[in-house]
Amino acid sequence: MNLTSRMLARSSQCPRYEDIIFLPRSLNYKETARIGKAIAGEEWLKEALSPQQLSFDGDSEGNVFTVERLYSAYEHYRMQNNGDEPQWLNGRSRTLQGSFRNRYVCGEGLDQFAIVKGFPYTGVGYVVDEGGLTENVANVFGLHRLHNIRQLGYLHDPVVREMGKPAYGTTFDHTRYLHSLDVSAITTLIMLRNGCEKNFTASMRAAALTHDVLTPAGGDTTKLVDREAFNEETDYPKLLQGKEWESLSRAYGLSAGTMSDAVQGRGLPGTFLDIADKISYVSRDASAYYYRIRNEEITPGCRELNGFIEKNPLACSLWDSVRIEGNRAIITDAGKLRTLLALRGLLFRQLYQNPMARYFEHLLSSVIVRYLYVTGRLTKKMLLKMCDSELDGCITQVLGPKYCWGVIVGGIEDPHVEAFATRAEAEVREQELLREGMNITLIEHVGQIMKPCIYFLVTKKGRVMPFSEAYPRDAETISAFFRIGKPVRLYYSQWPLELGEHFKEALRLSHAEITTT
Repeated sequence: MNLTSRMLARSSQCPRYEDIIFLPRSLNYKETARIGKAIAGEEWLKEALSPQQLSFDGDSEGNVFTVERLYSAYEHYRMQNNGDEPQWLNGRSRTLQGSFRNRYVCGEGLDQFAIVKGFPYTGVGYVVDEGGLTENVANVFGLHRLHNIRQLGYLHDPVVREMGKPAYGTTFDHTRYLHSLDVSAITTLIMLRNGCEKNFTASMRAAALTHDVLTPAGGDTTKLVDREAFNEETDYPKLLQGKEWESLSRAYGLSAGTMSDAVQGRGLPGTFLDIADKISYVSRDASAYYYRIRNEEITPGCRELNGFIEKNPLACSLWDSVRIEGNRAIITDAGKLRTLLALRGLLFRQLYQNPMARYFEHLLSSVIVRYLYVTGRLTKKMLLKMCDSELDGCITQVLGPKYCWGVIVGGIEDPHVEAFATRAEAEVREQELLREGMNITLIEHVGQIMKPCIYFLVTKKGRVMPFSEAYPRDAETISAFFRIGKPVRLYYSQWPLELGEHFKEALRLSHAEITTT
């Protein structure tokens, strides 16, 4: 199946591979109105619609209603005729055909396990049918818990604080479950484009679905408390055992070795999953950030990211440029790789490591969740079974209900962040703030958490080489996004004096931890 992002967007068909069906692009209101106007008065409409339905009033709403009536007639015909399509659809535009087939697959055409019509900047939409590999993997591995694990943990929208506005509801709500489905969809497309063997494809799809199954409640925020304990890659092979796994493996020809290689980053499976994972989280995170702030008064940094997205509507379509050559994965379109890595770099600078986005994430991870974890009130086993709402309840016990909501949605008054080149400078400033009466101060040293990932192989003038070697200037531009000039941050705020005893103890513990590490 030789699909590309642009081909799929313009397709009139819904290509299927086992339980996953890929969708042509759906139409927006303006496009629907334009099509309705274009077909008004055409003779074939008399075959499709009843006389009562043939009413054209010439305005946009009337044109949209015409297309909606056509879709209802199309859906009714297929349901009454074993899925066959009406003759009147023949000869219609590819756009109209694709739109009707898209809606039918997402509506009455299937018993859907999942519908993901919008997968931003990838050129992909998809539906997962019931009863296939995806549903069975989800049941065996307990993926449904990830429905309630936010992809970005307690990371917050930074824009409202940068602009000095009140902050409400600022955590991002896309989930690890959706991310897992996305990675599986992208992995499937890469496998299909390369004509991979059936069992290898099934194993890679299963690895993509399960690569985040060991994510604790609180996601990456919780992982900051004990990175070694919550290293998903280390514990992953332990999941591939037991009767349920053996039955699933036999049913779909799954290879524990291939799945472990993929999740642990080894060989060709590891490269495939690495690419699919980056495409997927960059897509969702960029979209969540963009749509959150596009109607706000925005900072120059936000404007830079927004402008980049608007100029690159297929910024995450790298999946159609991955080719197997021997035992290597080669990117055939270095421009697409450049675009994806640049967008990822912008996200790092504007969101992932923006101090104003991480204020409350650091407070929760370094103080409250750490306190619960170190004192044994939360354990690794508990966090791997819990979801975010259950962790929120534990945080409430420390903060008290009066303040918990304010922390989780970013409503605490007057939070501040200052950056310093050295810890000594930060400590001097911290003592000044304590003398001024600040009762919350935290120091964080930001390490190299993310790398620019300029190691992917590309082709240039017939040679295969790392992107950094083929395009050193572009690689340097991308690398610059990930450099942190002042890596020491001082977070502080003035909270009400009636802090609970648990919270006071958590603060004391956090400072002891900081000074001894």
